[in-house]
Amino acid sequence: MAQVVFFHEETDHTGFLFKSSTLESVELNRTGVEIWKLCRKGYTPDEVVSRLGEKMSLPPGAECEIKAFIEQLVSENYLS
Repeated sequence: MAQVVFFHEETDHTGFLFKSSTLESVELNRTGVEIWKLCRKGYTPDEVVSRLGEKMSLPPGAECEIKAFIEQLVSENYLS
């Protein structure tokens, strides 16, 4: 059965993901929301890093952290 994931963005641009089948959820900060949106648009992890770098100043090591976060979302079935 396909996993159904709901996304909700708050007015402050934070948000959360919710899996209805397991009742699991994860809170997202503003950067997490941006990452989620870019991934859902079909951008690769490298493209996500590049797009975020265009929008904001990324600290050293951010590329690895962003890619690890995307891998976590995939491994926990929030992204396919």
